[in-house]
Amino acid sequence: MNHATIRPVMVLAMSVAISPCDGQNAPLRPTLADVLPYAGSYRAGPGQEIVIYVQPNTPMGPMLVLSDLGTDEVRVLFPAARDSFVAGPELVRPAPEQFAASFVRDGTGVPSAVRLAGAWFGAGVVAQRNPVRTTALQFRNGSVSLEGTIYLPALPSRTAIVLANGSEDNDRHSFGDLPYILANHGLVVLAYDKRGTGESGGSWQDAGLDQLADDLLAGVAALRARPDLRIDRVGIIGTSEGGWVAPLAASRTSGIAFIAAISGGSSTKGETFIYKDRRRAEEQGLSGEALDSVVRSSRQIIEASRKRVAADSAPTGFDRRVTYDPTEDWQKFRGPILSLGGEFDVLEDATQSADRLRRILLDAGHGDFTIKVFPRAHHMLFVGATGLPSEFAAMRGIHSVAPGYRDVLLRWLERVAF
Repeated sequence: MNHATIRPVMVLAMSVAISPCDGQNAPLRPTLADVLPYAGSYRAGPGQEIVIYVQPNTPMGPMLVLSDLGTDEVRVLFPAARDSFVAGPELVRPAPEQFAASFVRDGTGVPSAVRLAGAWFGAGVVAQRNPVRTTALQFRNGSVSLEGTIYLPALPSRTAIVLANGSEDNDRHSFGDLPYILANHGLVVLAYDKRGTGESGGSWQDAGLDQLADDLLAGVAALRARPDLRIDRVGIIGTSEGGWVAPLAASRTSGIAFIAAISGGSSTKGETFIYKDRRRAEEQGLSGEALDSVVRSSRQIIEASRKRVAADSAPTGFDRRVTYDPTEDWQKFRGPILSLGGEFDVLEDATQSADRLRRILLDAGHGDFTIKVFPRAHHMLFVGATGLPSEFAAMRGIHSVAPGYRDVLLRWLERVAF
């Protein structure tokens, strides 16, 4: 049985793909350097904020994704010509074409605006790039060198957020529109390549959550050490597996002011592993003893990992990650907590996980937490239609994120971050 984590893959669900081209109809595979200059936050007018970010891992190479903060719609932008892109009716389906995006460059050759026409943009709107600046950050955790990007708001801020990566090979570009949204709301943001991804050294496969938490704290220390930033307040937003890394990191320092966990961090890692396998088996039509057999096999894998960790018998990185229970670390943390999940999440039972975290915090006498599960939302809060694992894995039929998700996050941050 393949126990790899289900991950959203940009599968092109269409009869005829629109291939990147160089203007002469010659197919090209874009590189990160090709698409990164377009990434940024753009504003067309009051209530019309657009974020264009890089999705690094797709079958076609790094691709741009447009996130409309006003409508919650999200689309992959498929290259049509230099500075020109098209999008379709769903996240990863470009045909039939729904709207076009054409970038305008300034005198230095940098994309400074984007014209959007078609679909809900009508005859056309022009969105100007917002003044979010970025700068590189290099830091170390022992022998492991780590590389990241700092997103700087238009006005100086003394509050920073460090983003905690999800599982597997997630790098600094794996947080979607979050870095730009947060910087636009006055926060310094650090997104870094998890060890073994992007430009960072080390190996995430060999690491337990302990090492990943220490990596994050090294990033916090590096931010605080920058005299040009003068950071005196730091919070963590963890996505997916980062939702477990966040409380573990916070348990090792008194310097974390608040935590938000999105699609992760409430149940034990072992419980989510079993739930994921069960959901996949159910979609395959298994029931009764056949389904019970799958669940028993998953439980045996977790139990074997627990025994190796307890006996210190050469546990693998997988063993050390999957046996983590966040209960004590959540109980220790006394700052404000936000937990957001999706009803359709196929990687954890979001409703049960929310109830579990609520009980943990109430039993600990914690007085400042917000927990919300969004209807029909998958992992990372993409809205689904069927809620099946295959829907999430292929991202078919998906075209938006959960309505109100960003408002909940930003209102909470306005209260706890400043």
